[in-house]
Amino acid sequence: NIDEPENIRINEETMVFIPIGPPLTAHDLERMQAKKDALIRRQIQRREEQLIKKNERLITAIDNQNECRLYEEYTAQRR
Repeated sequence: NIDEPENIRINEETMVFIPIGPPLTAHDLERMQAKKDALIRRQIQRREEQLIKKNERLITAIDNQNECRLYEEYTAQRR
């Protein structure tokens, strides 16, 4: 029965979980799953955006390093 307390063992300790409120319906579970899926999609999108920004910064740093190296070669040749 869903209204009964549930004993769960975690790391040698028994935890008691007591359900609060009315039992969840199939619609409630679907809504919770949809929220979870939306959260996961947002997290994935945020990680992808962070990776894109990181790659852009790396490309800029490499370009700057190449420009600096070319300038040093140019000044070394002019001496």
